[in-house]
Amino acid sequence: MFEFFTFIILNFILIYSFSILAIKMNLIDIPDFRKLHTGNIPLIGGLCIYLSIFIFSFFEDFNYLVNLILYSSGIILFVGLIDDSKQIGVTIRIISQIVTCLLVIGGGLSIVDLGEYYNYKTLNLGFLGILLTCLSILALTNAINFIDGIDGLASGIIVISLSSIYVYSYLQGSLFNTEILVFLIISIVIFFIFNLKFFNFFNKIFLGDSGSTTLGFILGFLLIFFTHPDHRNFHPVLAAWCVSLPIYDLLAVLIRRIYRGINPFRPDRRHIHHLLLDKKIKQKNVLIIILSTSIILNTIGGLIYFNLGPLASLISFILFLMIYLILSFSFIRKI
Repeated sequence: MFEFFTFIILNFILIYSFSILAIKMNLIDIPDFRKLHTGNIPLIGGLCIYLSIFIFSFFEDFNYLVNLILYSSGIILFVGLIDDSKQIGVTIRIISQIVTCLLVIGGGLSIVDLGEYYNYKTLNLGFLGILLTCLSILALTNAINFIDGIDGLASGIIVISLSSIYVYSYLQGSLFNTEILVFLIISIVIFFIFNLKFFNFFNKIFLGDSGSTTLGFILGFLLIFFTHPDHRNFHPVLAAWCVSLPIYDLLAVLIRRIYRGINPFRPDRRHIHHLLLDKKIKQKNVLIIILSTSIILNTIGGLIYFNLGPLASLISFILFLMIYLILSFSFIRKI
C-alpha cells in the first residue's frame, strides 16, 4: 500500500513541476481551428506518466520484457516531445516508431501465433509475425494518437483497455506480471483528473502527441506480451477486443481518406468524436458515449469468447467492424 501511495505522490510532484517548466520547454498547446480548448495548455501529461513508471521500474520487479517495452518507448516519447515543441512532421515520427518497434522485436517480443481455434492447430507465423507485429504496433500507436481529440478520450480509452487486460487475465486465472497494469492505470487516472479539471485548483494539462503515441506503443506491446505463448494470460483474440473502438475508428478514417484520395496521416475532422460534436452533442456527453461504447464492446467480446469460444469471438469482432464502418459512413453522409 505504501508503494502505491508513494507512486501517487510522485505523479502529483511531476505534474506540478513540469507544469511550471512547460513554457520554458515550449511544450504548450496553442488553440487553432481544429482544437476545442481555449488558452495555452501544457503538453506534459505523457511525459509525467512515463517518468513516473520509468522511475518506479527500478524499484519494482517487472518482467524483463516489460522493462524492455518501457525503456524502448522512451524513444517514442523523446521524438514526440520534439514534435510537440517543434512540429517535426509525421515521417520522422513513423520512422522512430518502426525503429523502436524493431528494437523490442530484437529484444525477444513479437507476435508468434494467433492462438488456437477449436480443431485448427496453432500456426507459428515466423517472419510474418515480425511484419504483423510492426503493423499492429504502428496501427495502435497512431489510433490512440488520432482519437486524442477531446479531453479525457485517449486516456479514458487506454484505461479501459488496460483494465480489460487485467479482467481477462483474472478470468483466465492468470494475473502474472499484471503489476505494470495497475501502475499505468493509477498514473493515467491522475492525469485524467487534471485533464478534465475535476478540481478548480488543478491546472489543466494535455497528453500531447508524445503522450498519446507513447501510451499507444506501450499498450500495443503489452497486449503482445500478455498473449505471447511463453507467458500467455489470455487468448490473442481478446487482445483485439481490448482495443476494439480505437481500431474500428482508425480503419474507418483511413478507408474514408484513401477513398477520397487524401493522405491517410493528414489530420481532419472525421473521427468518431468529431462526428458526434458536429451533431451538436456536448463534449462531456461525447466522452461518456464513446467511453461507454468502448466498455460495452470489450464486454461483449469477452462474453462471446467465454461462452462461445475463440472462433465465434473472432468472427464477431469482424462483424462488429463491418457494422461500425456502415454506421459511420451513413452518419457522415447525413452530416
